[in-house]
Amino acid sequence: MNIVGVVLAGGQSKRMGGAHKGMLQLKTKSLSLHVLNRLSIQTEEIILNVNVQEKLYKQFNLPIVRDSITDYAGPLAGVLAGMDWAYENGYNYILTVAVDTPFFPKDFLKKCKKTLMKDDCSIVLAYTTDKGKKSKNLHPTFGLWDVSLRNDLRKSLNGGIRKMLAWTDKHKVSYCKFSDTKFNPFFNINKPDDLKEAEAIIEKGWV
Repeated sequence: MNIVGVVLAGGQSKRMGGAHKGMLQLKTKSLSLHVLNRLSIQTEEIILNVNVQEKLYKQFNLPIVRDSITDYAGPLAGVLAGMDWAYENGYNYILTVAVDTPFFPKDFLKKCKKTLMKDDCSIVLAYTTDKGKKSKNLHPTFGLWDVSLRNDLRKSLNGGIRKMLAWTDKHKVSYCKFSDTKFNPFFNINKPDDLKEAEAIIEKGWV
């Protein structure tokens, strides 16, 4: 199974006042570096999906891909950009993670691969559950995707589909559960107060 990691950092970071979220400092490192450190122990190759302030990401010496769908079509456009790069470079699957989610599981790929093989599916998406509840909290920017779906995704995006689940539900998709113990491992940074919460998680030694 040939897999490349894709960091989805293509958003406009409007809720952060225009500052690129990936470059926000969390303790001694940027959010991007937190994410890259976790992803680099899971995939041998990583690419970055970035649409604004690309020069900030050149410091990582990684391939940078832009959305081919214009007008900031959301994370699905980043998935497509990753798929296209993967196909052109001989990869069969992409593993996507979000740049604003610094504590995603270190066994993310391992568990997604296990689900993919068990269920014989084309897409695996991450989910957690609230304590005492059975309903799934899906985290669709975190997934393992078959690159052969890229042309169908392109057609759907050009047809106006923007919501991730509206597209994934048309395909053979399975869901991989991750434990939500002391905190949600897919906790993401959307606003300044979230940075303070993330700092507290680090200070408590939970990661």
